[in-house]
Amino acid sequence: MTDKTRSDSAVEGTIVSLIDEPYVVVQGESVTKRKVTISVKTTYRDGKLNKQVWDKQLSNWGTYDISGGTTERQVAIDAAIDKLTEDILNETVSSW
Repeated sequence: MTDKTRSDSAVEGTIVSLIDEPYVVVQGESVTKRKVTISVKTTYRDGKLNKQVWDKQLSNWGTYDISGGTTERQVAIDAAIDKLTEDILNETVSSW
């Protein structure tokens, strides 16, 4: 990890969307779980070759019980981010 101007390569990402929607609906149309989906536009650039290796929009998700409130929602967001981080790593090393 170093300053972008001195790096051999760089990964950049921009959050495109965060969608929070019902995931589990029980009798009486009550929602018990929600699903948070995060989409990120991500680019991997090789600085030594001065070329873009890939540019993709990736999405991943996490779920939470609505009874847990904002704390559980944050856990779902963190889970989605962890999955996205792994997806970005996999995309990056698969292009080597």
